[in-house]
Amino acid sequence: EMRNQAALAMVAGGLWVGGMQGAAFVVMLLGVGIFLLKSIISPTLGVVPVDMTGQVVIVTGGNSGCGLETVRMLAGWNATVIMACRDEKRGEMAAKDVRSSLSPSSKGEVLVWKLDLESFDSIRTFAQKFRASGMQLNVLINNAGVRYHALEITQDGIELHYQVNHLGHFLLSIELLEPMKKAARNGRRARIVHVSSSAHHFGVIESSVYSSKIRNTDESSFKRRMKESVEGVYGDTKLMQVVISREMDRRLSEYGINSYAVHPGFVKTSFGKRDKRWLQTFLVLTRPLLARDPMQGAMTQVYAATSRELEGRGGLYLDNCKVATASTLSQDAALAKWLWNTSMDLISV
Repeated sequence: EMRNQAALAMVAGGLWVGGMQGAAFVVMLLGVGIFLLKSIISPTLGVVPVDMTGQVVIVTGGNSGCGLETVRMLAGWNATVIMACRDEKRGEMAAKDVRSSLSPSSKGEVLVWKLDLESFDSIRTFAQKFRASGMQLNVLINNAGVRYHALEITQDGIELHYQVNHLGHFLLSIELLEPMKKAARNGRRARIVHVSSSAHHFGVIESSVYSSKIRNTDESSFKRRMKESVEGVYGDTKLMQVVISREMDRRLSEYGINSYAVHPGFVKTSFGKRDKRWLQTFLVLTRPLLARDPMQGAMTQVYAATSRELEGRGGLYLDNCKVATASTLSQDAALAKWLWNTSMDLISV
């Protein structure tokens, strides 16, 4: 009986050890799988530093996430960067963090100016202040954005995504054309960078929904778009950014201004935390494992803003710091003309 008990103990011990080894092997395989998947979804990026002494950059939504890291990088390269954000107190805290991280030899400067993209008046006030400063504008990075599941209408009577992601940045770009033309006359071509998303591949732009009369404020149309597409209205407005970037480049290149649309990638930020739809919930859960950090997320927009490789080559869509293929719809000339004219009507220019 003692021998039987000893044998059983040995068998049990062997099974336990084997089980532990098997579990360790599964964990190892899972870890390797996650590592390989992340290397595909979020490859490590790098950009060549550019001396931006004497250059002025505006970054909307520059007080957090990819915007903050964009400010940090460009200020580190000696640019004067204006952090354009709605909450000046948070902006000043972020600017203090950036300033403290700069090397003693850096000539970079970080300023915080109030800008609320939900208000056309705020945008015009910001642009007027900039024009009055006499500064030239070398780079405008339209980085801020929203992603939400419910219909919200701004004080200007426009659906929130439509105004913040597209129309607000469109108005800001138009209002700052003269300082950008000034920069182009003084040397290097100016650049406008629109931070879009791969979500634009799921977008459509229906004239009946986004007309200057409806402004995407019809609740039934809004809910229909949110149901029809996994990216919903967010995807529509990200498509608008790619479309308008190409059209801006076509119209402004002769004045020394180039325009680019970029996809920052899958990034570990709090962006979209108010969106309660299933896709956003899935993204939030997988971010810790598969997403890149905000510094890496900033790389492609910094590349678009500074790379010598892109000099004079505008109208491009960029992903992972290289030229990528945008959706077929984003290259529709008739759609671009309609969106430009409608946007001009809505901002009352």
